[in-house]
Amino acid sequence: MTDESANLRAAPPLYLTDHQLRDIVAPHIGVDRFRSILKALEAKGFPRQHTLFRGRYYPAVRTWLDASNGLGKTATIGMAEDGEENWDAPKKRRPGPKMADAH
Repeated sequence: MTDESANLRAAPPLYLTDHQLRDIVAPHIGVDRFRSILKALEAKGFPRQHTLFRGRYYPAVRTWLDASNGLGKTATIGMAEDGEENWDAPKKRRPGPKMADAH
């Protein structure tokens, strides 16, 4: 790992070149293969390069990768209805110790 790639992992800039992106996302994949993967992913909605900044917006890339790997989806939790509130209900006796029935 080079010093540059270690710095990128710690605090990546907002716009990354494809080479920098490869260093962060998949350094085990070759440069040419990674470039072809990016083209295929762009067809599926992967963030494209911004022409003015000459790079890909890293937060959007991260969000896309997280979503495509099942992260960021909100889980639905089953909730039971609580029932209607009744603030005018008569006051109940104060709970106290229960006495055993005498036989």
